[in-house]
Amino acid sequence: MKHILFMAWKHLRFYKFRSAILVMGLTMTIALPIASHLIISKYGASLRSRSNATPYVLGARGNRFDLVLKSLYFGDADLDAIYMEDVNQLERSKWGTAIPLHLGHTAKDVPIVGAPGDYFAFRKLSASQGSVKLDLGDVVLGSVAAEQLKLKVGDRILSDRKSLYDIAGTNPVNLQVIGILKPSGSADDRVLFTSLETTWLLDGLMHGHPDPEHSSPDAHGKGVAYHEVTPENRSAFHLHAYPAEIPVTAAIITPKDQKGATILEARYENSDTLQLQKCSSIIEEILAMVVQIQTFFDTYYVFVLIATILFIGLIVVLSAQLRRTELETMRHIGASRAFAIGLQATELVMIVAIASILSIAVTLIGIQIVGQYFHLT
Repeated sequence: MKHILFMAWKHLRFYKFRSAILVMGLTMTIALPIASHLIISKYGASLRSRSNATPYVLGARGNRFDLVLKSLYFGDADLDAIYMEDVNQLERSKWGTAIPLHLGHTAKDVPIVGAPGDYFAFRKLSASQGSVKLDLGDVVLGSVAAEQLKLKVGDRILSDRKSLYDIAGTNPVNLQVIGILKPSGSADDRVLFTSLETTWLLDGLMHGHPDPEHSSPDAHGKGVAYHEVTPENRSAFHLHAYPAEIPVTAAIITPKDQKGATILEARYENSDTLQLQKCSSIIEEILAMVVQIQTFFDTYYVFVLIATILFIGLIVVLSAQLRRTELETMRHIGASRAFAIGLQATELVMIVAIASILSIAVTLIGIQIVGQYFHLT
């Protein structure tokens, strides 16, 4: 057996190009279906974990998938606003509590999430540095966002303009970092948290008097002012809107009990302007569609596997024909027919073994890369 292994390995090394083609073909054939199943499984577990921890979301009538996904993961979906009065009405009903979220702003392209302090307790988030007690003009960084932006407590970051053609004339806000969150393995790691009042300042609904020194020259040499909230001028900022006009993107709703959940669902079912969505139900709908797509790809992989096996079989047959002289020589020097067959079988087993090991490595690396890219946490 030792001699067969030695000769098989030498033969594979001599025909490097052919061996490499066989190994890579088998590696991808094995790795792709395994990796896709594991990634979808991890994706599903990630979605279910966060949705199960978030009972309902309240938002404006529209695409229910966009509402839930943006409320959970702070994505790019463009949602119509609801208003603080809608949130206050729900809380006055006593059937549930609400945590409003105001989204849509960024700083250096990192999403800004406006939320009350209750959000940190709801998500069980705490600071690794500094504090999470937000005041006007303060910002708390998720752990990944802090690393990405290379910021620490005490630094400042300027919010982005929503548009170069901002007809409202709202200025960016120079936010002060007061805390960095402990890693949570969730979407909260990748965003910046401010108070709701700060996002209303970003909207232009709050006004103050920025220091003339807080400006930088633009391309035309003019000063581009930005707001900077300090302990000295914080009291000078005031809100120019009635509660019915103060926007929020959505609100996380926790019903008082099952009866409260039923009443709230019925109340908003026929609303013309608002929708209340159960997060876990929406996520299960999304995952059901993903499973359907996975089933299609599973069928496709079966045909790929069959084609690969036929391809390898063809190579083995052609190889045997090309090696006829070599095998005849081996028989003349005393090798049995069983030795020759064992030699070819050993070569094939080696190729399958190498491809299997590589497919495991490719799968693990692929899951890691895809998990980081799509934030499967």
